[in-house]
Amino acid sequence: MDPHEQRACRHKVMVLPDPDGDGYLAEVPAFPGVCAGGDTPAEALECAYEGIASILDSMARHGDPVPPLPEPVSAP
Repeated sequence: MDPHEQRACRHKVMVLPDPDGDGYLAEVPAFPGVCAGGDTPAEALECAYEGIASILDSMARHGDPVPPLPEPVSAP
């Protein structure tokens, strides 16, 4: 797993049933343009992480500022 893929897995992803009833959608609040779909929640999540990694890679290649990592979430 490359550094962008590792970093992608740290971002919050919301996976919800597709309103059209055709699988699942994953949205990434930190990256409003990232929306991924899949037949299962796990597939939608994996596609969202791939989208985040692609954006982070592009930002790094173009010298754009990369958003800070989200704070870790701990269980109570």
